[in-house]
Amino acid sequence: MFFFRLSSLELGLLIFAVIFAATGAGVLLGWRHRHRSETLREPFGALQGALLGVVGLLLAFGLALAVDRGPASGRGDRGQRDRHHLPARAIPG
Repeated sequence: MFFFRLSSLELGLLIFAVIFAATGAGVLLGWRHRHRSETLREPFGALQGALLGVVGLLLAFGLALAVDRGPASGRGDRGQRDRHHLPARAIPG
């Protein structure tokens, strides 16, 4: 994969360039179509609402997966250490 061969600095610059180019394209497109602002207002509102819903679902599923992989699930290193020391704590000394 191409992205795995990039350094952190190169990847950051690439992401910044893509975001900057998309923002510039949006500004230019909005400037060219500003005379249609009344006819395009409602479709853009629907598109914005749909994109916000998709982003919300992505965040919700991403956080749900992150919580499931936490140390309390027993899959992480800390979860294994805690289970390993439980019998030693239960035996009175």
